[in-house]
Amino acid sequence: MYLMSNGFHSGLAMRRRDIPSDIWPELDLLPDHDWVEVGWGSEIFYRAKRITPGVVLGAFFPNPSVLHIVGWDDSPREIFPGDLVRLEIDRADFGKLCQFIHDSYRFDGDQRPIDLGVGIYGDSRFVRARGLYYFPNTCNVWTARALAKAGVPIVPELCSTAGAVMAYGGRAGTVIPRR
Repeated sequence: MYLMSNGFHSGLAMRRRDIPSDIWPELDLLPDHDWVEVGWGSEIFYRAKRITPGVVLGAFFPNPSVLHIVGWDDSPREIFPGDLVRLEIDRADFGKLCQFIHDSYRFDGDQRPIDLGVGIYGDSRFVRARGLYYFPNTCNVWTARALAKAGVPIVPELCSTAGAVMAYGGRAGTVIPRR
C-alpha cells in the first residue's frame, strides 16, 4: 500500500486484489483495475472546474465531502509524480483501513453509494462521503485517520497538511524517491 501526496492533498493507493470485497464492495463502481487510489475532500474544491480564491475560501467553511476513487493499471511507483511512501500493513489492519474507507461512503435509501459522476483524472468517480469538510477537518486528517485505523503510529489531529501526513508515513514506511 502507498501513501501519496501532491504536496497539498494526500491519499492512499493499494492493489485491488488485496482489498476484501466483503468490506469495501463499493469498488464495483469502477471497472476492474490492478490499483485503486482513494482520497476524501471538499466537494467545493475537488469538483471545481477552476480553482479561484472563492473556491479556496469556500473550502475553509463546512461543506459537503466526497470520495475520489481512481482505478489504475500500473503501480503508483511507475505513474505517480508526487511523493510516495510504501507502507507494509498486516492483513487484519489493512481490513480495518478498508472498513474505514467503506464507512466514509454516504449511501442512498437503497444502501447504494451516491455516485456523483466522473472524477478529475484517469478512470475515476466521485461519490458522496460522510462528514463535512472544513479547516481543520481536511483531506489530510482523513488520510491520517485511515492510517491510524491501520495501526500506523500517527496523530490525525496534527495532520492538517500533506507534509505532516507524509512525515508520519515516512517514519513508518519506506519513502520512494520522486521520479
